[in-house]
Amino acid sequence: MDTEVIATAAFKLAISKTDLLSPFVNEKDKEPSWDGHIYIYSDKRKTKENIKRVPVQVKGEAVNRRKVKEHITHDIDYDDLMAYLSDGGAIYVVVYIDETTGEPLQIYYISLLPEKIKNILKKENKGKSQRFKKFPSNKTDIEDLFLTFYTNSKQQVSFAKKATIPPDIFAKRRDFTGFSFNLISSSKPIAISELPKYLEGKDLTLYGHLRNVDIPIPVDYIDEVHDVEVTQQVYTPISVNGIKYYDTYSRCYFKDKIVLQIGSCITITINEGEDGKFILPYQVDYKVVGTLSERIKGLNFVMAAIQNKGFSFGEADFSFNDNDEGFKSFNMDNLVNTLNGYKKAKMALELSSVVKEPDLDHFTDADYVLFNKFIASVVDKKTITGTIDKLNKITALRIGNLNLAVAYTLNSADSYIIWDIFHTHLEARLINNDTGVETRVSQFIWMTKEDFLQYDNLNLSFILEDFQSIPAYDGLFNDATLVALELIKAYDQSKATTYLNSAKELFDWIEGKNGIPQEIILINQLQIALRQRKLSYEEDCQLHDLINTTTDLQIKCCAFILLNQQNEAQKILDTFDEDTKRQFEDYPIYYFYRHDSSSDA
Repeated sequence: MDTEVIATAAFKLAISKTDLLSPFVNEKDKEPSWDGHIYIYSDKRKTKENIKRVPVQVKGEAVNRRKVKEHITHDIDYDDLMAYLSDGGAIYVVVYIDETTGEPLQIYYISLLPEKIKNILKKENKGKSQRFKKFPSNKTDIEDLFLTFYTNSKQQVSFAKKATIPPDIFAKRRDFTGFSFNLISSSKPIAISELPKYLEGKDLTLYGHLRNVDIPIPVDYIDEVHDVEVTQQVYTPISVNGIKYYDTYSRCYFKDKIVLQIGSCITITINEGEDGKFILPYQVDYKVVGTLSERIKGLNFVMAAIQNKGFSFGEADFSFNDNDEGFKSFNMDNLVNTLNGYKKAKMALELSSVVKEPDLDHFTDADYVLFNKFIASVVDKKTITGTIDKLNKITALRIGNLNLAVAYTLNSADSYIIWDIFHTHLEARLINNDTGVETRVSQFIWMTKEDFLQYDNLNLSFILEDFQSIPAYDGLFNDATLVALELIKAYDQSKATTYLNSAKELFDWIEGKNGIPQEIILINQLQIALRQRKLSYEEDCQLHDLINTTTDLQIKCCAFILLNQQNEAQKILDTFDEDTKRQFEDYPIYYFYRHDSSSDA
């Protein structure tokens, strides 16, 4: 039995059934590594214009017909792989032939693109036991296979001898613009809804793109893509009785179904049968997920939709069936109670100036316990039963992804109160260790840049209110100045203007008060101004006057820094001892010494 002749004939017959391909494959060909080529024509007339060709290697193997499966393994010679790599690849074909009758049983293939070959050569077996899959039976699929191979081959051949950069590393490049893959269809454009089904089981090369570089760069080769999901955002209002709840919804396409996602709570699954037709009834599911705001919005929508027995996609109505499994077990009273609970939680966060959404999907049971205690304290003003460590000090209350600045005070032997420190004036006192004298101080004097950056319940305007509520004491305005400097540092790290505005409020309040020299107030006001804009001519003149009149070297150094006269500032810095220099470098004005102040503004 001449398996090579039978295999070549079977493969040529399969190719000959297509409209755009012609086989030129020789039996008993002596050319090393290749048996011939498949020619690709631009139309059914098969004219000589724009002819493309793909090299092929065809092997026959006599087997017991029980060995015919979806996939087989077959060895590929190392030298052949190296030859294919240099030439842009090849499609390697193996034909199983009945060992008794000589009948062709099944054609298998592997697309040996350069990126695929590089992956094979990385492994120890160097081509042994390669996985082949069934050759397409549909003529359009066969044409698409060769068209896609040809396109990928031309894009990969120049990268054949270069190391492939993995996509996660490639995406970190500053000039990275995105990824793509080739999808070539000989019949008609592939609709987005058809992509999951079309790509199922196909090989795919991922390409990376760089700004101002026209050539796609191969970054990954994926064997047999499965279970592709394609999501499309549809801009159609979702409403109930004319009240709009959402502006868009998501349409997710799978190989065997479509899933419509409305908000975070409702999904409608439309399954597809083997005949390609949709199966009724549609499956409607409801689940409370998402952020707090998404859950509130979703519950409002669900309750309205249940009462209305449906909703509208733009002008189209969607009605619920009373037998829909997703709605059978709904209890309106439970929904109302759940919604009210979420609204109460939202109120607590708003009262505490928390903008960040709590990630309820990842809350633990312990997080929910703490969250409920916080809500009871803030909204209901309730005391919390139990005991707590860290009494009478500012501490972090961590609830899931939220970090809140609070203080705990004892209410009774078995209960305590949670105070939101950015919304409650507390009786903070500083005790002199030598005299035992207590001084009423602001609760914020212990806060640093790190504290301001980590807490989610910031109400920065409250800081000035708290200082203003404190009876005057020696050091009051100095404490306020130090807090303002920490706020400026927080701005320098985060660039959130709320920090800078709060610092400015404090300095404006301090101005004219006894205890803080005017030149310090001026320096601090101007360093805030320089973070917002360039200094004016009049402000530059004020700094020059300060340089000529002050005897304080640190003030003079600050003035030179604000004027961007770094060399003059350096001369003064060089005169400081190590402790003074280290202290000066911790001031936020040093930011302008490390950065060119003229370009920073």
